[in-house]
Amino acid sequence: EDALKKIPKGFSPDDEFADYLKLKNFVVKKQLPVAEVTEKGFAKKVDEAFKLMKPLNHFLRDVLKSY
Repeated sequence: EDALKKIPKGFSPDDEFADYLKLKNFVVKKQLPVAEVTEKGFAKKVDEAFKLMKPLNHFLRDVLKSY
């Protein structure tokens, strides 16, 4: 199954993100046209995408530290 039956310890069952907190997997993606891979500035676009993912990564890291 892709989700826990209960909310993880330390979180309120009434949390507005309760359904998300029960998920076992997270996927973040950004689709880019294949042609952009060879264009000038591609590395900058990749860097910007990773910066957008950083808050989720930090949240998951901090939560997992307690387990």
